Amino acid sequence: MWGAVAYARRLGFEPAPDFAPAAAHLGSWRERSDITFGRDDVPLYVQGPYDNPHAALRTLTRPVGAGNFDYLLVAATTAVHHPLTGQFARAR
Repeated sequence: MWGAVAYARRLGFEPAPDFAPAAAHLGSWRERSDITFGRDDVPLYVQGPYDNPHAALRTLTRPVGAGNFDYLLVAATTAVHHPLTGQFARAR
């Protein structure tokens, strides 16, 4: 858990406010994690149901630069954006 928090902070994201009270139950942080984060050595953002995807993508762009991360967004009702090709397709 601590490794995920450290990784997210390096990318500009802070844990949810209710993380702080729960953190005491996790034990101490060793400053090292055997678990890796991201996908294929780049950050990966997957939109959650309550996320502001535009804000999340802006946040990711600041530390790593445009085009240096992958993302998966919820499909619109009329079109689907493919993050790897950058193209739109009609949703069916």
